[in-house]
Amino acid sequence: MNASTADIVLNFRRELTFRTGSDTRKGEVHIDRLSFLAERHCWGCYWSLSFVRPRSDQPIFGEDALQAFTLTLALISSLLRNPGTPGLQIWWLSEGDNGGFPVQLADILAV
Repeated sequence: MNASTADIVLNFRRELTFRTGSDTRKGEVHIDRLSFLAERHCWGCYWSLSFVRPRSDQPIFGEDALQAFTLTLALISSLLRNPGTPGLQIWWLSEGDNGGFPVQLADILAV
């Protein structure tokens, strides 16, 4: 595949619960695609997180598709732990589960 025309459709979605005070709503994390950005000579990973970063128009950049993807996962994990909105809690299956995203490599290995 020619990198200049590459587009990797991922469409990964996970439903999450968002709570602020007594207001609880459903939303999602969505990793849409990886695209080679010829003008920047790098890859971009397009993603969104409901109520925190709802639009996926600003990708995370990487030297290759894998770096762009892993940097995106790291950023999402960080935002799920600290979304930047006071009192906002986000979880997947149970409160405190970080949306199912591991915090560190040790968390992955412990599974």
